[in-house]
Amino acid sequence: MNNQQKVIDDIEIILEKKGFNFLLDNLVHHKILNFLIEDKTIFLFLSKRLEGSQFDTLLFLNKVTMLRNSILKKELEKLSKEELDFIVYKGFVANFNFYSKSGLRVMNDIDLFIDRADREKINALLNNLGYKYGFLDESGHLIEITDERHEKEKSFYKQHVITFEGDYIENTFSKTNLFIKDNKTIVFYSEIEVITEIIEKEQTYGKSDFIPCKYYLKDMKYMGISPADVIYFTTLKFENDYSSRKHSWAYIYEITETMRNSRVSFDEMENIFSARNTREAWQFVRKYVTEFRGEGD
Repeated sequence: MNNQQKVIDDIEIILEKKGFNFLLDNLVHHKILNFLIEDKTIFLFLSKRLEGSQFDTLLFLNKVTMLRNSILKKELEKLSKEELDFIVYKGFVANFNFYSKSGLRVMNDIDLFIDRADREKINALLNNLGYKYGFLDESGHLIEITDERHEKEKSFYKQHVITFEGDYIENTFSKTNLFIKDNKTIVFYSEIEVITEIIEKEQTYGKSDFIPCKYYLKDMKYMGISPADVIYFTTLKFENDYSSRKHSWAYIYEITETMRNSRVSFDEMENIFSARNTREAWQFVRKYVTEFRGEGD
């Protein structure tokens, strides 16, 4: 059985036992809606299997999430023109450089690694670009804060207001926490997380620990982490989230696509994880990657 047929069978089971709303919530949570819409075979199945309004919901949500990706990309383009040395971390690098179709996976934010000494400089730059520091509450509203020690996880947010033609589909955004709807207007935020160091598996990584690579997107040139580092940190993210049942299967696709398009081998990753004392994480995730690729080790 090929991957497409397995996905179709799984969707059928979910629709029969749990219903459309459960399916939609999981497609959003695992960030895989766009993949299904782009696959011609699965797209055709969904168009015939779902009711008209349900299928329209998927198409509309796919359109809006792709628009969100393009806005995040434009925000990085603005920042890349400033005189600031930073490295783009994780999702953005994979999304626009290693996927078969650029910008396919839904992104929640852009992660930037900077030197600790440049923190005040990037704060000022982001403020000038319209960003505010804080967090989103459960209703999706921005709560601004000034105290770095605040217990909530904080980022920089900028509000975007987009107006669409046509009617909204009821409950499209009820559980996505991605958008707020008001008549024909969608309000959402681009998020930039600024990192000076990150701790994974009892190890501390700073900007100098990454292997920087130059990437080009049309007229934009920026520094991002290497394909191997994308795979490494995405693997740790998946393993950590899996243990708390918050994992997203999009990460497995991301690892697979990054390996395929950058030609990073299993042996190379095995050596990297072993050198960083995180081999168990790779062994855990590798079985899912090989299964997704439809091949053995």
